[in-house]
Amino acid sequence: MWPGKVNPAYLNKGDENGKSWIPAETYVSVRPGWFWHEKENSQVRSAKNLVNLYYQSVGRNSLLLLNIPPNKDGLFEETDIRAIDSFRTILNETFAVNLATARTKRELTDKKINSFMSLKLNEPFVIDLGKARDFDRLLLQENIANGQSIKQGVWEYWDGAYWQLLKTFSTIGYKRLFRFDTIKSSKLRLTIIQAKFDDQIQLSEIGIYKAAVGE
Repeated sequence: MWPGKVNPAYLNKGDENGKSWIPAETYVSVRPGWFWHEKENSQVRSAKNLVNLYYQSVGRNSLLLLNIPPNKDGLFEETDIRAIDSFRTILNETFAVNLATARTKRELTDKKINSFMSLKLNEPFVIDLGKARDFDRLLLQENIANGQSIKQGVWEYWDGAYWQLLKTFSTIGYKRLFRFDTIKSSKLRLTIIQAKFDDQIQLSEIGIYKAAVGE
């Protein structure tokens, strides 16, 4: 599985029964091309564009390799720096407060195995936020030490009377982020309905967030 040795077609397709966990890599530049050109100073990706790129790459179990080329003085251009700074600020604000952390850590004490949350197939896991809160972003992370096991699942939220469908999803891997319009609810329910190994459904993180204003 060394670079230049493995068959690209094999990597692009993936192998459910493979013995190596090799995440996808997303190569992009903050500019139209890989090198600095003064005439492109007005074409630098905006912070909002970079945030969207983050969700489409990191948020879908990929690595984001963002190229930031130096200018003719060997320094980063001010336009590039402003975009990257704003991008980082938005992410920091969005993921600053995990509405699920206190609840999951307290309620899952007896379910933790080596600090990971162990779930059962088709057994709904309810996250009680204590009171109705606004949120529009969800995060799931698998215990990659065991590889990827989760193949299908569903998120639901409580509307005060019934459970309503929020999101269905397939694989998770190291990180999966979900975006949707703001929902106000006091409870969410996560159910894993298909996994490669029924006895190895482990999450390293569950996150519930409200996006930053500038996102």
